[in-house]
Amino acid sequence: MNRIELRGAIVSSLWDDEWFDDFIDKGLIMPESRFRAILAEAPTDAPLALYINSPGGSVFAAYEMINAVREWKAEHKQPVTVIVGAMAASAAASIAIMTGTTIKVHRNSKMMFHGAQVATVGGAESLEDQAELLGKMNADVQNFLIQNFKLDSDAVAEWFAEGREGWLSADEMISAGIAQEIIADDSEVIIFDSGALDAMGGKGLDIAAYLEEMNIETTTPANDNDAQPDNLPDGGQTPATPPGAGTAESDYQRGFKAGQAAGQAAAVTDCAESVNSLKQALEKANALQAKTQSERDKAFNDIKKLQEEAEQETAALNAQLVTMETRIREFIDGSFTHSPQVETWADAMKVCNDDYAEARRRYPDAFRLYLKEANSN
Repeated sequence: MNRIELRGAIVSSLWDDEWFDDFIDKGLIMPESRFRAILAEAPTDAPLALYINSPGGSVFAAYEMINAVREWKAEHKQPVTVIVGAMAASAAASIAIMTGTTIKVHRNSKMMFHGAQVATVGGAESLEDQAELLGKMNADVQNFLIQNFKLDSDAVAEWFAEGREGWLSADEMISAGIAQEIIADDSEVIIFDSGALDAMGGKGLDIAAYLEEMNIETTTPANDNDAQPDNLPDGGQTPATPPGAGTAESDYQRGFKAGQAAGQAAAVTDCAESVNSLKQALEKANALQAKTQSERDKAFNDIKKLQEEAEQETAALNAQLVTMETRIREFIDGSFTHSPQVETWADAMKVCNDDYAEARRRYPDAFRLYLKEANSN
């Protein structure tokens, strides 16, 4: 069976960049385009196992993943088994229920449904549009849960109420029909006492020290020599306490405290490294966003410039059209008449029927030429 993994926050393809490869490899994020690329490389001659451990993320990115898996199933006629790891929440839960032919969960797996959320800026009408979109997103998942698993509509609606979340355990997923199998765990169940539970606060080192302490015998039968090996250096008596236990602070206790301090220091270091990594990722994301916005602004300005040039050209053409329409109307109405070409004063007088004043008014150039010729003679 093929196996692909969906780990970390579900994000859009804008995050599918070499800048974020480390975060993708570590399972912190999964861009939908990277998921589709991984799915496209999966062998098509065997069923697919989709392992999910994700807190959710972008609804539309999740929709793309759902559609990609559905198309893969239909095209290759292969079933898809979804395996829920620690968590399939929010959009990841939608992927699990909408793609799996069979859903398997671990005993400690959890699945969560809730209403879609969005951060937006705008006026009343814009916010109404966003609210309508969120309602449609919620309805997609609610209807699927009710129709495919016959869940109570009021209970499902409560999961999607404002500020509410519907968390399901492995047993509850089985009871609801969402999951079909709890993966068997044959490991021995260890029951810790209160001391062990207290030791679990030191990020691992305390637990190791506690378990080591449990392996040291602290009591022994007082007079049962037959129960002791014959070759003990003290003649058959087992020490009642670990070495150094009678001192104010034994070597063991000092080692235990040192391990606890080291665990706490390691926790602080891990947290600092995680914060630095997230800061670097945020800086890269902001840089990418700024670059994208700059390109969008440039494209917008170019488009605006082309629109202005087109408007100017259109205005000029409209002016020419108005002029032509005016001249055509004048010609049709008879107000536009053809005047013969006038080059001499005699022609001007002839056109004006020997009206001297009219000839001077209409043909001043011909009159000046006439005066110039007369003075030269």
